[in-house]
Amino acid sequence: MKNLTTKMKNCIRHFYPEKYYEQFKWLTGCENKTKLFCWPCLLFENENGLWNRTGFSDLNNFSKVVKRHIMSEAHLQAVIKEKLFYKTRIEHVLNKQLEIINHRQHNELVDKNRQILKRLIDVVCFLGEHELGFRGHDETRASSNTGNFLDLLSLMAKYDDCLKNHLEQSNVFRGNSNRIQNDLISAVSTVILKKIKQEIGEARFIAIVLDETTDVTNFSQLSIVIRYVKTDGSIQERFLGFKHVSENRTAEALYTIVYNVITEIHGEKKLVAQSYDGAAVMAGQLGRLQAKVRKTFPSALFIHYFAHKLNLVLSQSMNHIKECKAFFVTLSGMSAFFSKSTKRTQALDSIVHKSTMLTFSENRESLIELFENIIENNETWDSEAINSSRGFLDCLKRDFNFNYLLNIFSEIFPFLDKVFYILQTKTNDIDFCLKKVDDFKSMLSRKRDDFDLFWKKTMTLSVEPQAKRLRTDKEGDVQTSYRRLFYEIIDQIRQQINYRFNGLKDFKFFELCNFDAYKGKTFPEDAFKYLLLHYGQFFDRVLLRSELKVIYETDDISAKNNARELMQFLKDNELEEAYTEVSKLCELVFTIPATSSSVERNFSVLKRIKNFVKNSTGQERLSQISLLSIENKLLQNMSEHPRFYDDVIDEFAKSDQGIELHYK
Repeated sequence: MKNLTTKMKNCIRHFYPEKYYEQFKWLTGCENKTKLFCWPCLLFENENGLWNRTGFSDLNNFSKVVKRHIMSEAHLQAVIKEKLFYKTRIEHVLNKQLEIINHRQHNELVDKNRQILKRLIDVVCFLGEHELGFRGHDETRASSNTGNFLDLLSLMAKYDDCLKNHLEQSNVFRGNSNRIQNDLISAVSTVILKKIKQEIGEARFIAIVLDETTDVTNFSQLSIVIRYVKTDGSIQERFLGFKHVSENRTAEALYTIVYNVITEIHGEKKLVAQSYDGAAVMAGQLGRLQAKVRKTFPSALFIHYFAHKLNLVLSQSMNHIKECKAFFVTLSGMSAFFSKSTKRTQALDSIVHKSTMLTFSENRESLIELFENIIENNETWDSEAINSSRGFLDCLKRDFNFNYLLNIFSEIFPFLDKVFYILQTKTNDIDFCLKKVDDFKSMLSRKRDDFDLFWKKTMTLSVEPQAKRLRTDKEGDVQTSYRRLFYEIIDQIRQQINYRFNGLKDFKFFELCNFDAYKGKTFPEDAFKYLLLHYGQFFDRVLLRSELKVIYETDDISAKNNARELMQFLKDNELEEAYTEVSKLCELVFTIPATSSSVERNFSVLKRIKNFVKNSTGQERLSQISLLSIENKLLQNMSEHPRFYDDVIDEFAKSDQGIELHYK
């Protein structure tokens, strides 16, 4: 193309390819015609034009013509076709039908793979929901027990030709490997967690509940639960997982867990309560942890939820008193003794109907007779029952410490049960709850004057005090030592009660939901003040006050016994939009974990899984399998929708399994 020239009046312009091709890479030329062409247009533009049929040679107007050409729609479309041309298989371009056939074959393979995966997902969900083990000790075909996963697949294959053919014929992906099981468990748990996070995202408020237990391998496991109210008004406590905290139990480490959980679910502006009741790893760290969380999330008030019975909590709190620790161990052993067999239970039922501390105290003589009967009739009882009976009989007849503490705690703990019941059922009336707590503390103060009564009652049992087992102030002063133990127990219970309920007054605003109590009475300004103090940023205070006043004076509404009934009434009668602030208040009260919690259920699942499935289960897999069991109702509801399987398969496809799972 160096021969391309354009004559002017006094000169001849020559074409230099290196100059033009560098700037316009789409240019091409014809030596024979000595003209320039557009390569994309030459290949893909069907209509005759200057740059694809005639050719261009007027270099004097090159810039103007080129500018017009590169802006033309025909040129731009031709460029796209040229760039995409090499990415398309030539046989598909030449034979569109072949492309359609290949796509169809690919999609048929994908559909088959996804159908097989649906069956594998059903097996994973079934085993997870029922807390059954997946793998067997010997998974070879010659084994008589290849594990629940493979055995269940084999059982299903008897009645499912699609699955049967797959298991018999597939060489690339059979779906029975350990890796595939783990990836499916992970995929299902991920989809469940996404659903939970979606619900949390729709909720107005959330609360975090942590509790700790020790598993079979002596690892400290922290259960993480989020409590919230769904848009349909139902209260949910969702399990998010277990965290291994044995290595670091400081407030800083626990705070990091709380912070990471809250930020991951985007709950920074929704967190209204924190509760860490019963967590042994938090002893000595609880106050610092509360403060650190509250500093980051100012609305996160701390509250002890009342899922644990107070007598159990207080008995655990006195483990540092060695005499009390030995007493509760013996008492627990005595209860466990009768629960180990139906024969022992029947023998106890003939004396009392339940094995509580109070009944042990009231039926001491009858229990002594029962244990003596077991020892004497050794031919009808097993050796374990006989040996245990000797130990328990010795405690009841000769152990002064045990009988002394039994008299004390059987006198105090029935009052604790009453306080516990009130706290469970009267959370709308915080003043009443606080009054009953104060009454209980007053009762304890009065009991300090009753040492002589407990001493004399124990002395009448003809059991000698054991000076060697108590710290005495001076030789022979046994009664003074027991008096000091008595005061130490009373003071410890008072201290625990103060600790547990010191912040209860912050939740005085619960009383705003005691609708009938304020009918025709002065507006509860004190309760309203506490609500605004801690959660004022969530409410329109003027509108809330107006809505509450109307509710207090409306017979049909104020007759509702609690916030749950009111919120249901507002939903059923489509009044939520009219009473937006009261609806919000009800959700706030429900979200705060004052009356129930699911952490104990989570620990039961943990112990069943790690005891009977595999005590070497990894932490991540442990949380995932636990999630399938704990949230089994949610899992069942989700699996009723076809989209669930697609979501799990799409999540599973993220792991490299070497199989086609995406349609074209």
